Amino acid sequence: KGPVKLHNVIADLPGKDLPDEYVIVGGHIDSWDGATGAMDNGTGVAAAIEAARILTQAGVKPRRTIRFMVWSGEEQGLLGSMAYVKANPDLMKKISAVLVDDGGTNYISGIMATDSMVNDFEQVFAPVKDLDSTKPFKIQKVPFLPPIIGSDQDSFLRAGVPGFYWVQSEAGYDHIHHTQFDTYDGVKADDQKHSSLVIALAAYGL
Repeated sequence: KGPVKLHNVIADLPGKDLPDEYVIVGGHIDSWDGATGAMDNGTGVAAAIEAARILTQAGVKPRRTIRFMVWSGEEQGLLGSMAYVKANPDLMKKISAVLVDDGGTNYISGIMATDSMVNDFEQVFAPVKDLDSTKPFKIQKVPFLPPIIGSDQDSFLRAGVPGFYWVQSEAGYDHIHHTQFDTYDGVKADDQKHSSLVIALAAYGL
């Protein structure tokens, strides 16, 4: 019986020019208990942590602060990210983008962008397109960012913050998520490494 205390986990890579502006990278730390939550959302959390390690080890000095966040209570209705947004209303106008990895283990193959974002995204993701010819990346033009995908970027979108849910290749979402098949043996190591690098480059570029 509840209530059950939940915790978001936050770490910052400080910005050198605009430290009070943010790009947020994250996933959710909770899962359903039908299996082990490996892909929903262990892979997303691992990719965020690895992106943080890559950027820290590389010694990069981003202009804005890159905030790495893993939220809890996502499976109960985005509780962790909604609570963060509600507790920090003045911060929302200082967030350039929120990048959420919650699609499983397959490599990141694209991102959605409105017309006004495309030129900036072409610059940001130019290095990504040259990473691996077997893992193509595409910027998908959309009239608006969809606000009801069902992961933590939705909480930020509702507050007027650009929130992005990565497009992933052959994610097998319906077979794995919230089922007994969400186990560690389905995780693809090469795709995880690739996605972590894509996330790191995106966060730094933005």
